[in-house]
This record gives sequence, C-alpha cells and structure tokens, in this order.
Amino acid sequence: MNTTQPAIITLEEIARRKAELKKQLDEQQSIIIATAKNTFSPTAEETSLHPLMQGMSRGLAIYDGVITGIKIMRRIKFFFKRMK
Repeated sequence: MNTTQPAIITLEEIARRKAELKKQLDEQQSIIIATAKNTFSPTAEETSLHPLMQGMSRGLAIYDGVITGIKIMRRIKFFFKRMK
C-alpha cells in the first residue's frame, strides 16, 4: 500500500498560483488583442497603382455583368420563342 502523505497546500500557495495565472491570462489577452487589431485594421495604401487597378477591376466587373445579362436575356428570349 502507498502510505505517502498528500502535499499540504496553503492559502499563500493558492494566492501565489492565482496571481501567476492572472498574469499569464493578462499577457495572453494583450497578445490576442494585438493580433485582432493587426488582422482587422485597414491596410495602408502602399502603391500608386492602386487607383489604376481599382478602375480596371471595376471595368472588368461591369463587362462581366453586361455579358452575363446578355446571356440571360438570350436564354429568356429562347424560352419564350419555344412556348409559341
């Protein structure tokens, strides 16, 4: 049989451990907050080509929308011709 006595834990040890854990939690919280700020903060405009690229992207989106609209209209037109 194992007759070793369990370690005696005092209130001072509990308070010290609680303070250590609180310090660790505070450090982790500050790391999480810093990471969240870096993740969700807006990016800085670093290049002068950004407006040009934004315009090209917008033009491409408009072109894509027009082509898709034309294709949809052709299918609708074909559908109604078949119903006659």
